[in-house]
Amino acid sequence: MAAKPVINAYELIRDIKAGFNDAELMEKYKLSYKGLQSVFRKLIDAKLMRPSQLYGRSPEYEDTAEIGDYRLTDRVYVEVSLPVYELGFPDKVGVVRDLTEEGVSINGIEACATEFKTLAIQADELFALPQIVFQAQCRWAKKDSVSDQWSAGFQITEISPQDLDRLREVVKLLSFRE
Repeated sequence: MAAKPVINAYELIRDIKAGFNDAELMEKYKLSYKGLQSVFRKLIDAKLMRPSQLYGRSPEYEDTAEIGDYRLTDRVYVEVSLPVYELGFPDKVGVVRDLTEEGVSINGIEACATEFKTLAIQADELFALPQIVFQAQCRWAKKDSVSDQWSAGFQITEISPQDLDRLREVVKLLSFRE
C-alpha cells in the first residue's frame, strides 16, 4: 500500500488562493479527486479555511457559513451594494460580494476561468472615492441554475498604486462595518 502524501497545509492554502484549479492541486500534491475533497474537509475542520473559500469546488462547499479563517490579506464581505462593471462595457454591471487587496468575488458579471477582464469598482457613492480600476484574471465562475445569475472570483493581476491605495481604503472602511 502506498503511503499517503504529506501536505503542507499553508502551502496548499497559498496555492488555492493563487488560483490553482482542482486538477493542478491534484497533480502537484499527488491526490485523487476524493483525496483532494478529504484535504479540503481537513482544512475546514482545522479552521484554516471556510467553506465559502472553497465555493464552486464541490457541492459540499456551497454553504457560506463562517467557521474560521486563515488569510494572507484581509477579506471583507460586502453587505452593501458596491457596483462593479467591466471597463468598456458599462451595461455589464455586477456587485462585489467580497474583496481583498488581491482579489474580488462578484455576482452578475459573466466570466470563464482564466479569462482576463479590466474591472472598475464604483466606490464613489459609498465612500466618495474615484472608481477603482484593475485588471484581473477569473479563477472560477459559475452560473446559478435557479437564478440564472453568474458568480465569479477574480485575482487582481495589475493595479496602479493609486487604485491600490483606494482599494485598501475601501477594504479598511468595509472592515469597520462588520
